[in-house]
Parts: sequence; C-alpha cells; structure tokens
Amino acid sequence: ILTMKIQIHPETKAKEKFWDVSNRCTDLANACIQQRRDRNSWGKVNVFSQKKELPALKKACPDFKVPCSQVLQNVVFGVDRAYKMFFTKWKSGDKEVRPPKFRSRRYFFTQEYSQPKTCFDLSTQGELQLAYGKSPKDWISIAAPHFGFSLVKTAKVSQDSLTKKWYVCLTYSVPEKSIVSGYRLYFDPGCKASLTGIKTTGEFFEYDFNALRQVNRSTYK
Repeated sequence: ILTMKIQIHPETKAKEKFWDVSNRCTDLANACIQQRRDRNSWGKVNVFSQKKELPALKKACPDFKVPCSQVLQNVVFGVDRAYKMFFTKWKSGDKEVRPPKFRSRRYFFTQEYSQPKTCFDLSTQGELQLAYGKSPKDWISIAAPHFGFSLVKTAKVSQDSLTKKWYVCLTYSVPEKSIVSGYRLYFDPGCKASLTGIKTTGEFFEYDFNALRQVNRSTYK
C-alpha cells in the first residue's frame, strides 16, 4: 500500500465547500474533546459512544448533514487516536505530555474520504469527486491525475498552513511481485541496540552500533 501526495488547484466554489466541511470537522472534534474532559456531565465516553451519537447530532444540527458521514466518523477516530497516544506517552513516563487541545477554525481540518464510490469517485478520467451535500450533483469536483480506480483506497485533502497550497493524498495498493528464487532479507532499523535482520531461512543478522551511540550521545539530546 502506497500513498501519492499531489498538489491540487480547487476552484473558489470547491474551496468554500472544503472550508464548510473543515468547520464542521473542527466543531465535532472540539465537542468530542469536551465530552472526554467533562466526564461528570457525560459519564463514560469512548470512540464507540461518540460514533453512535453522530445520527442524533445530524438530526439536531442539520449543518452536519452536509459533510460525508465517513469524514465525520474519521474525525471521531482521529480524536480517539490522539487520546490513545497521550495515555501511552503518559504511562511510559512522559509527564510533560498534554492531552489533545481544542482546534481553531482558522486552520484547515484535514479531511479523510475512506470509502471508494461512497465517499469519493475517480472513475472519470482527470477528475476527483468528493462526497458533499445531499446528492452526487453537489459533490466537490477537482482536477486530479487519473488512477486505476480499483486500486485507490482513500483520499485525504489537506492545506499547507504556511504556503496555503492544497494537496490530496491518494492511498492505493500495488500488486507485490513474488520471488521465484533466491533469498530475501528483512531489516528492522532499531534506534537503541542494533540493526537486526532476518533471512528467509530463519537466520538472524545484527549490526551493533552502540559504541557509535555512546560517542555521539551528547548530540542526541
């Protein structure tokens, strides 16, 4: 599975829709964070309970019907991943780590479309369509290189906060060629002890650079 990051040039109407979705994603992320912080009011909160609340949220706030459902679900999953990373670092001894912060609408919220044909469509050559609104005629349409549609798995739209350029990351699968003869070595570039490799026969190889680490320890800080 590979990812190709390409620059896109959305038109004014497409940019407005992107920012509309970004604002909804920001509001949802902040609401999820607020729920997790205020356990006294909301009780036990996790990724599953927050995901189940999305239909009720759309019913109470029709503005949340505009973004693709999968995009909103990915926002909930993203908040959950951020909290898991926070607790992992905290338990490992990093007491300076802080929980996820509230987001500002000033910054574009990266949007992940993760269901082909349902969330995005690349079947039209040279065009990428992203789910938006009530029907396909409202979808966001931007020019993009043509890919084999059956290979593309996800599309993630982002904006560089400094250059303000727009990008889309297309994740796609590539058939892996099988080795007919010979051996293969897999290496794990470790950062603590050594470079460890294992041969297809089960034989291990190690390159220890601990002595080099000791010499350069002062620069690692």
